[in-house]
Amino acid sequence: MKIQFLLNHLLEQECLEDLLTMYDNDSIQDLICKSKFQELCERKLNQKLPIEFMKQKKEICKLESRERCCARIWAGHYGSRCLYKRVNNTEYCSNHNKMIQRYGKLVLNRYDEERPLINEKGNKIPWFDNSHLEMIDIIIQNQDKSLQKLINKHRNITPKI
Repeated sequence: MKIQFLLNHLLEQECLEDLLTMYDNDSIQDLICKSKFQELCERKLNQKLPIEFMKQKKEICKLESRERCCARIWAGHYGSRCLYKRVNNTEYCSNHNKMIQRYGKLVLNRYDEERPLINEKGNKIPWFDNSHLEMIDIIIQNQDKSLQKLINKHRNITPKI
């Protein structure tokens, strides 16, 4: 993933710069030469990198599947199964049972049904199918393609003499 590479590369550069600044400002100079110090820092950084950025945390339900509510919840645009326990021999938790009593239906359907595409007001529901990091990566790749097109376009323009 391009974004992952860029973030790790930037992190590595900044850490190395900070370490070299510490070298210049500290008494380490007496113990080891700067090139050896830099080599050591790079080796240590490579052992620690790459780092996974923006991991999406999934809420883990400790209930067994047959005990869980069957309603779909928002879950930050991704849609997921409700984490609460079923009540009163129904398929839903108390919150979703109240929703059915109030509106006559579940707003986001059951977890095992299709996600609704529009809400009760007729607006499109913005579901996410990619992780945040994947979406940022797609944006960066599209921007990179646009930039490459502009560069190639300007290369083909020959200056008038």
